[in-house]
Amino acid sequence: RYWRDWSSDVCSSDLPNIKLGFDIQDTCLINKLAMRSALEFVNYNDYASSNANFKINASSTCPGVIRTRQIVPVSAVIGTGTSRSSTLVSNILQVQDMPLVSYAATSDQLSSKNFPNFLRTVPPDRFQSKAMVDIARYFNWTYVAAIAADDPYGRKGTEYFRNHAKSRGICLALERYFPVKGATTDRIEVIKDIIKELKSHPKVAVVVLYCDWKGARDVVIQAEKQGVTGITWIASEAWTTDRFVSHLPKDFPRRLVKGVIGVSLRNVLVEKFKRYMLSLNSTYQPTGWWRKFWKHKMWEDKLNCTVGSTPGMKKCPFPLKITESIYKHLHDEKDAAVIDATYAIAKAIDN
Repeated sequence: RYWRDWSSDVCSSDLPNIKLGFDIQDTCLINKLAMRSALEFVNYNDYASSNANFKINASSTCPGVIRTRQIVPVSAVIGTGTSRSSTLVSNILQVQDMPLVSYAATSDQLSSKNFPNFLRTVPPDRFQSKAMVDIARYFNWTYVAAIAADDPYGRKGTEYFRNHAKSRGICLALERYFPVKGATTDRIEVIKDIIKELKSHPKVAVVVLYCDWKGARDVVIQAEKQGVTGITWIASEAWTTDRFVSHLPKDFPRRLVKGVIGVSLRNVLVEKFKRYMLSLNSTYQPTGWWRKFWKHKMWEDKLNCTVGSTPGMKKCPFPLKITESIYKHLHDEKDAAVIDATYAIAKAIDN
């Protein structure tokens, strides 16, 4: 959210003829919620186009004053956080020819002509698949297996890996997929069977794991339970940098994931954004989200003080400021991609 607050402010100042507004909806990476939000935008634009001259009341910054503004349609949507939800949302937004600009969806399926309204500020999976093959070839790993999520991200990524691997003399001994929809127990049962089959290939010491952190967690946990050791995991970007180890059970042997080699997006530090974040303090509360942010438990953990009234803890100093250490906690490798998406939309509107 702080990406978009800053991006919209900067874009508005860089493009004086453009005033960016935004409606941020947290889908919690749940496909159903993402589709519901997309449908709301489509319905809103449908209403806006049918009532172009209709004006609604809007609260003024001056107390007791009511001003009117014209209904303005949604120009574009930034999102979503996964390839699967982006395929669903893109289809819905096509009804109103609304562009979807993603900062995270990397599936090559979205590059097809079936998604004419989809754009992204991150590279598609064919490039990370090629990087995985380069890694395997560099270490002379010529007999490998691939385990992936049964969704556009996992299937397309593995397909590109297979094609690149074949041309580089790498044998894909095993290629299996586990479901991402349905009950968790069903997914676990499929993964159990995949690990059993992996054990029947004792010469396989390298496994490409193309999925998100939840799938990766379930796979390595099952590998540990079935006594599979000595595996080098090649991780896709969806779980390489997603604090994967923190999602493992506390009693899980960490040695089993010390051999992970991952592919990740380039982590670009946007200095202008960093300076903006470090300039803020807890008096900045333009929305309810920011008010919750300043009351988050993170401050108690980082500063060893309380923002509420926790017994035995000293009160946090007022106003709270975002320090270097807290910024590192907030920083995400997708920061630059979100900022690029906002700029791209602003430039398009201006032209």
